[in-house]
Amino acid sequence: MERTRIGIIAGARAGIVRDGVRGVSMATVAELGGVAKATVYNHVRSKPDLLALVARDLVDRVGSAAEAAPTLAAALKAASQAAAADEVVRAVADDEPAVVGRLLRVVDDPVFDDARLQVAALLERHGIDLDPTGVLVDLVLRWVLSTSAAPGSQQGRDSQAELLVAAMPRVGVTP
Repeated sequence: MERTRIGIIAGARAGIVRDGVRGVSMATVAELGGVAKATVYNHVRSKPDLLALVARDLVDRVGSAAEAAPTLAAALKAASQAAAADEVVRAVADDEPAVVGRLLRVVDDPVFDDARLQVAALLERHGIDLDPTGVLVDLVLRWVLSTSAAPGSQQGRDSQAELLVAAMPRVGVTP
């Protein structure tokens, strides 16, 4: 099951980079992922489902990179590095910028909801006071997503991460 999922994600990623979001087909995903076309359809029923699977994979990879870091600044730097290394979002940004524009809206969606939970947990773990509106969580999530579409330099992303951390409200320490 896990091997099949990995194959589908790999095929989808390669197909999107090669053919774009509009051009990728389930047959392409199957071929590039080394799985049967029927197997792809057993796991994902539509292109939106396929894109959600690819997006969830990106969220998981970025979250894992951030999770391992000892400080919040290091976590944001690691997250931005993982996002910047994602060739799928960059390829889509180059070929279909409107798709990335929709991605950066951070809409209510199960994948984004999971990403929000991961960001909130990361911030709380590092002593950041989260506002009830979720504005800070969405800001960090949008920043990380934007680094996948337009990575800039590592030095620039690192500076941005430091600025974000410096501006975040800390949980008050009670005596």
